[in-house]
Amino acid sequence: MNMLLQELAKHKNLVVQKSGISGDRLELLLDMLLEQVTIAELCEPSLAEARRIMDPIDPHDAPFLALALSFQSDGLWTQD
Repeated sequence: MNMLLQELAKHKNLVVQKSGISGDRLELLLDMLLEQVTIAELCEPSLAEARRIMDPIDPHDAPFLALALSFQSDGLWTQD
């Protein structure tokens, strides 16, 4: 979880730019999310599969893939 939050902080300006929301709004959304749920709890069931997929590519991105795998989605966009 700590690594996930570090990555979000590292790329905050890019997220703000790409999403079109303000930095303050992004902080508020993250605070609201983290008050309700621990991201690690959501990712845990998919983490092993995400690590298997991401280890040869970029092991640091495994938590992001695990989160995406934890929900029905059309994919994952990282711009990475």
